[in-house]
Amino acid sequence: MKKQKTEKTKKRSQNTEAVGQRLVRLREARGMTQAMLARQVGLAQNQMSDFERGRTRLNADAMILIAKALDVTADEIVGLDCKRTKKTLISGPVLRRVALIEALPPSTKKHVLRTIDMLLAGAEMQQRK
Repeated sequence: MKKQKTEKTKKRSQNTEAVGQRLVRLREARGMTQAMLARQVGLAQNQMSDFERGRTRLNADAMILIAKALDVTADEIVGLDCKRTKKTLISGPVLRRVALIEALPPSTKKHVLRTIDMLLAGAEMQQRK
């Protein structure tokens, strides 16, 4: 009996990040607020807050919706497969700008993207010097 408890404790200590903490990290890495994520998955913001603070357990239905909205697997949310989440993610400020660019009319978007391309080319040349 003691041996089982010891092994469970070891497994738990290897992955100390709680589901709620993981949700916060994944959400923030995508530049989303609680309200934005809650709205996207059809939940109230206070429900999302309760999930993140560990006051309410995440049920399977909510987990699936949240996983889809965050573009992660349910395994990643519960901490079973953290390979994908450890890769470099696009920062929130960059994601917000991309969303704004995507919402532009096609002709305006084309000009903005050309401008960005020119700025990036200039930055590359500066780095080479």
